[in-house]
Amino acid sequence: MMMAKQQTVIFDFDGTLVDSFWPGFRICNQIAEEFGFRRVAEDEIDKCRDMSTRELLKFVGVPLYKLPLIVKRMRQDIKAEIPKIKIVSGIETCLKGLRDAGSVLGIVTTNDKNNVATCLSNNRVFSYFDFLHTSINLFGKHRILRRTIRVRGIDSDRAIYVGDENRDIEAAKKCKIKGVAVGWGFQSRKKLLSTKPDFFASTPMEIVNYVAGLAKNLSQ
Repeated sequence: MMMAKQQTVIFDFDGTLVDSFWPGFRICNQIAEEFGFRRVAEDEIDKCRDMSTRELLKFVGVPLYKLPLIVKRMRQDIKAEIPKIKIVSGIETCLKGLRDAGSVLGIVTTNDKNNVATCLSNNRVFSYFDFLHTSINLFGKHRILRRTIRVRGIDSDRAIYVGDENRDIEAAKKCKIKGVAVGWGFQSRKKLLSTKPDFFASTPMEIVNYVAGLAKNLSQ
């Protein structure tokens, strides 16, 4: 009997592993005037969830050339919120299930490396991860993801990227790996499904079952 093939499951951070929407929302509105874009009202949030990242930036009037500065500022300002940010319910059980099944776990995110490590350590789940890579380029996730796959010698046929935004699924497609969209993050199910992910997870444990199914197929 052949052994199941090892999978590498790479996670986005904000909205995927942790529930950081409201802190991020407040910070965006706080810095809006300084960077020349408009604030979003709470009654506009559902409308925004149905937008792609680029559509949302256009909606609030963020010039693309200012994105690196805005991302850098948000990474700095979110530090004060890190002690209050909790992991998504069910994520620890998901991570444990994946590790028990032999998967290698990693993180690729646009958040700051120290923010991620501190938050996940506070929530006692950082030890589940084998690697963490970050990039300040909001639309360059495919580049850091591709580099991660190359540098770590990851078999792209056995790699999965898990995220809560259309740009996460698009990054996975550009790297020719499986893309899993999650239903508990920022973007709506409707918007995420429009990107045609390989799998849509409504709960964290569905990720474990999906990865187990892939491993079984690869072992046959």
